[in-house]
Amino acid sequence: LQRFEKFNEPIREFLVALAEGRILHGDDPVLAWAADNLVLLTGRDGLRRPSKDDAEEKIDPMVAALMAFALCMYQPAPVQPTLTIL
Repeated sequence: LQRFEKFNEPIREFLVALAEGRILHGDDPVLAWAADNLVLLTGRDGLRRPSKDDAEEKIDPMVAALMAFALCMYQPAPVQPTLTIL
């Protein structure tokens, strides 16, 4: 995936899930601090990604959360084992 493409869809879905109350963060102060620092860049093609260069403070916890969210999004559905009765 290109630089912007890697984060674009997970960012979009993460923001929707956050707005719908499906993201539970337990009021973690470090994550809240990193979220406040997060700067999202939008490329010429409309794709979004986090920007460390434009953030005044650390955003690493939010980037890690977005990366984990992306892994969950793109994880293939588990294959259900088949039961064979002899």
